[in-house]
Parts: sequence; C-alpha cells; structure tokens
Amino acid sequence: MKVLITTSKHFASFRLTTLLKNEEVLFGDDFDNFPTINSNSLAHQMLTFCLDHEIQKVFPLKYEEVSELRKAFVLFNEFGIEVMLGAEDENLNRYNKKANSYAELSTGLIALGYPNHKIAIANANGRGELILIDDAVSNNLQIWNRVTSVNFNQLGKWFNQSDFKPVFLYQLNDDLQTFFVLIDETGLKAVPALPQHICESLNAISQNTNLKGFYHVAVADQNVLRIVNTTL
Repeated sequence: MKVLITTSKHFASFRLTTLLKNEEVLFGDDFDNFPTINSNSLAHQMLTFCLDHEIQKVFPLKYEEVSELRKAFVLFNEFGIEVMLGAEDENLNRYNKKANSYAELSTGLIALGYPNHKIAIANANGRGELILIDDAVSNNLQIWNRVTSVNFNQLGKWFNQSDFKPVFLYQLNDDLQTFFVLIDETGLKAVPALPQHICESLNAISQNTNLKGFYHVAVADQNVLRIVNTTL
C-alpha cells in the first residue's frame, strides 16, 4: 500500500515511518508539485497528487492541513483514499482550566497552585505538545514548536498579546510522559512502547471515539491527559 506523509520536517515523521514499516511511504515535501499550506485549493491539489501517485492513505502532519482535509473526507473517500484523521473531540483533553485571555491564564495558574504545583499548558486547538512551566528554564523558542518547558516570564512574552489564542491548563502531580501512537484498522502501535494500563485506556477510548491516525498522547498521574493529531 502507498502511504503519504505530508512532510518529513516534523521530528516524528520517521517515527511514523517506523510504525508503517510494511507500507510504501512517500513524503510530500520530496516532490516539487506537492501543494503548500498557502494554496487556495489545498485539499483538491492534494487529492490530485494522491491520484497521480496512487496513494491510498494520507497522514497530514502540518497543522494547517488538518482542518482543510477534515472538510474533504467524503471527497477523498470517493476515490478510495483514506485521510487518517479522527473526528475533533474536546473530550480527549482532561484539562483543569481553559484560559481565553492572558488574564485568565495568569489567574488560572495561581488557582491551580503555581508555583507550588507542576502546571502544564497546551494549545486549545490541538497544536503542538504540552509545555511544562519551569522557572529553571531559560529558552526563547517558538511557541508550540518542540518547546517542552518554559519559564513564567516567557509566558508573558508569548501570550500577553492582543491576538491571544485559548489554552488549556493542566495540574500535574507526576512526571509528564509523551508517546506517539498510530491507530488504524490493525490496532494500536506506539513509540516508545506504551505501559499496559495506558494501552488499555487508549483502546477503551478508541472504542467510544472516532480515533484514527497518528496521535501525540500526553500522560501524567497514570492517566491520559491529552490526545491530539501529531502536527507541527
């Protein structure tokens, strides 16, 4: 089977390739005619690309591709091409608070016990990973792009802006663990390997929810906190 992974630039792209070891994998950005995220007809251009290259499954790993391809499920299905995205479901996030402004973010952190408790934040729209607030960290990287921890002062630089985007806040009592999980018709595969109880939890969730695709899964306190499509 020919499988398309839309980019090789995501650090997890080759982890997905490992999980798809029995398939013929193509990376979209290896081709000059592959559509960019700025295309006015991204879904239609990607469909044309898939037909030209006899693709049967598509894994979109760019955040901007996800919403466009969700709208095109039926179109791709008509041509026998499966877009590996599950339905959007906020219930896949077990967050403690949602902040819709920088003021709510600040008060939410205090309400959850910062700095005496471990707190993590995540983009409410499913972009990127959980970020642990750690005042020992002195980075200045791009938000939601491979940042795993940040100090409190950096939060102000990122979020005290007029175009604030909602974030979820999570109170942690245990270390944060992250996994990349492929869920398809053959079942569930993960890197690194999942603890048995987390595997059982994900299987139970997938039976009641339309989970399909390549997911980033965050775990703490022996529970699954967040399940989102892996994107950059």
